[in-house]
Amino acid sequence: MARVGFSTSRHLPTVRVQPRSEFLHAVGPEAAVATLHDVLSPELRQLRLWVNRVDLFADWQGWDLALDDAHRFVCRADARRTYEVAGTLTGFEFGSRTTKTFMARLYDKTADLAAKDSGWWLEVWGERYVPGRPVHRLEFEIGRQGLLEFDLNTPEQVMAAAGDLWAYATSDWLTYRSPTADKTRSRWPVAPEWLEVQRATLGHEAVGIERLRISRRAASVERLLPGLTGYLASLGALIGTRDIDDTVRAVGHHLHTYEIVSRTPFAERVERRRAELELR
Repeated sequence: MARVGFSTSRHLPTVRVQPRSEFLHAVGPEAAVATLHDVLSPELRQLRLWVNRVDLFADWQGWDLALDDAHRFVCRADARRTYEVAGTLTGFEFGSRTTKTFMARLYDKTADLAAKDSGWWLEVWGERYVPGRPVHRLEFEIGRQGLLEFDLNTPEQVMAAAGDLWAYATSDWLTYRSPTADKTRSRWPVAPEWLEVQRATLGHEAVGIERLRISRRAASVERLLPGLTGYLASLGALIGTRDIDDTVRAVGHHLHTYEIVSRTPFAERVERRRAELELR
């Protein structure tokens, strides 16, 4: 649900809470805040929730970014970085987290999914996702100082102002322009692709915890299959089996033997891993 940290320092909040992305998308931000309040209130004499950081994002398909597009971005921040993998652009980053104001990332979310155990995003996108086409995400990370500039403190204030924050971030802080002969890039017209970004709605449809849990497990299994297939194929070659059924039947015998040698029951290993993966 969330990561919770406690501190006795006078310079830090007593409790710091970071809701997990899956939880926020499963129940929605309002329900997430209400749940955290219900869980923490009985344990604390006085509870006041303040927002230290908020991430706003929108996903879309149909915009193919290239490295040559970098000069078309106009940003209030000077710092910017470009990310590539094997010569292919994977994203841009604008601003710096150290300012605790605004920073932005524009990246290929589908490439990010391939590198992480985040296949549950397909469940969030649902029927809107077109397989085979990249999904790009524009994400703004707004730190405590940035929120203070808008006089935003509580979760309720931040959630109510999400639309205004997105409008400022995509209209004043960062824009994508169509080049003209004008040498001043800030006078270039806003590109049609960015107009769509500015019109993005930040409304959220709660997916449900159980649906995301099932989707996440299915994605994890898919990530294990290539390695598992390779190990079983190697085992089959060594012990002389020929197909899946023969090999799987033979695995049981070898696992029982290893239980005796290692003095650790396989069931114990499963339960330990279940706890590590936070599975019920």
